[in-house]
Amino acid sequence: MSMSTLKRKRKYKRKIELYLVNDSFNTFEYIIEVLSNTLPECSPIRAEQMAYITNDRETCHIFTGKTPEVYYVQSLLIKRGLHVISRKPGKDLVN
Repeated sequence: MSMSTLKRKRKYKRKIELYLVNDSFNTFEYIIEVLSNTLPECSPIRAEQMAYITNDRETCHIFTGKTPEVYYVQSLLIKRGLHVISRKPGKDLVN
């Protein structure tokens, strides 16, 4: 395997974080339902906690994973109407 192939594989499977961003049109109940039904291993109690943190701080870390899985989860959340952003770990959060 060449070095460029190894770099491409590492780049493709990098770790990414998802953040839920506060909005003014989704209700707490809807956000809790979407998070608990979409995020892997997310209970309704944990989803409620994330919704309250997002309301207080404007953003909340909701998921971390490898590149393909994270982008799939992000697309599902966006399709359900949530404002979600992704970023590399260690980078400043920019909306």
